[in-house]
Amino acid sequence: LISGADGGAAQVTDMVKTKMEGLHKTQESLAKFKALKGHEKIESIAMGPEFTEDSLVKKLKEDLAVLEGRDAEMDALYSKNYPIRRLLRKKIQFLRKRIADLEHSAVSFALDAAKKKESLLKEAFDGAKKEASKVSGLSARYALLKKNVDTNFELHKILLKEHKEMDIRSRIALNNVTVVDPPSLPADPVWPRRGLFMVGGLFVALLGGIVVAFIVEPLDKTVQSTELVEREFKVPSLGVVPDVSRLNKFHDRRAMDAGFEFLAYDYPKSPVSDAIRNIESSILFSSMNTGVKCVVVSSASPGEGKTFIAVSLAALLTCGGTKNVCLVDCDLRRPRIHSVFDEGPNTVGLTTLLTMENAHTENVMKAHRIPGLFYMTSGPLIPDHLPLLMSERFEDVIDELRARFDFVILDAPPILGFPDTRILSRQADGVALVARQGHVSRTEYRTAAEMIASTNGGRILGVILNKARVHGSGYGYGSYYYTSSHEYYARAR
Repeated sequence: LISGADGGAAQVTDMVKTKMEGLHKTQESLAKFKALKGHEKIESIAMGPEFTEDSLVKKLKEDLAVLEGRDAEMDALYSKNYPIRRLLRKKIQFLRKRIADLEHSAVSFALDAAKKKESLLKEAFDGAKKEASKVSGLSARYALLKKNVDTNFELHKILLKEHKEMDIRSRIALNNVTVVDPPSLPADPVWPRRGLFMVGGLFVALLGGIVVAFIVEPLDKTVQSTELVEREFKVPSLGVVPDVSRLNKFHDRRAMDAGFEFLAYDYPKSPVSDAIRNIESSILFSSMNTGVKCVVVSSASPGEGKTFIAVSLAALLTCGGTKNVCLVDCDLRRPRIHSVFDEGPNTVGLTTLLTMENAHTENVMKAHRIPGLFYMTSGPLIPDHLPLLMSERFEDVIDELRARFDFVILDAPPILGFPDTRILSRQADGVALVARQGHVSRTEYRTAAEMIASTNGGRILGVILNKARVHGSGYGYGSYYYTSSHEYYARAR
């Protein structure tokens, strides 16, 4: 019995080793199977004989049955605690557990495969449903387009038939046109009618002149002539200055580009020079008893050329160096004298003389290239300059200038809206008002004249009409003087 038992134990041991090797191979195959289980073609792979779970479970069950038979045979010979039987029972338990796991994984795999197949079928169903919807819409659109094509085809057939019928009727129609009167060549042109056009042009010109004379002229409320100023405002006329830009042929082009302020002095035979000479004579003869030494040059509104008149008048008052003339820029709001004399930055001037106690007239007064012409710029601008013009210091400066110079010209700001000119008029012998032709209204000019006249000590010397049109302006010497006398001057030059 003992020898038989030893032989049986050796046989069981060999069998267990063989089963262990088979179990290891089975585990490797099962790992490969699980790795491939998630693939999209799992159904085709799972159907192979090597990786089929049913065959594997069947094989394990057969091995389990063999081991259980061996255990039953050894039960008659050995006790339960015998090492070989204990090892045999462990193998039996392992196979049972492995079979249960494989069955459970097979069920789970079948469930996952079913769910995945359901999802794929649902997606395929949704895609087919969408395609069906598209096909339905395209079918409706195809039906509509086919209907339009059929309608257009029928319309084309009708139009083609009518065209053919009209073509046939035009070919068989008889020509019933006959010449009643043959044409003749006209002796005179039919168009244009010169006589009618000339009569119409004369009528339109006459009507336009009447409209301008009786409608446009009364509606023009601007200052157009000094005669109007003398008649309506009782202000004498000092002279008329022509529009320099319209007299190019009487001046050098380089002088025109450089500016107009010194044109009257540089070209003594020019129309502008003669016009400024007339203004100079009118100012000097305006008061024969007291004389005029200090003149304020201003205007009713900006842009009328007061600075041009002031500089030109100061340059000619020097009389070629025999007289000393001082030009003072009293426009402390928008000064221009420093730019006219090309002084650069306006750092020293009238405000410097009025604000600094140790400043003297010689420090701010400058001489020009014209003999006898001196000028004083406005100086740095200050916010509140009216107290300076009303101070005793300004009166002393004007008195000093009167004593040192033969003539003093004050370039003042516009009258309307600013009190500067009214203040300056009290220190001067009179105010020369500059009015640009067609620029300032009569109401504005009347207001400016009344403001100067109402000032205590204010006096209006007269009006200077600037930028006047020389042809057809109505001035006694204008049309003939500027076109006849100065033509001779232009040819001589």
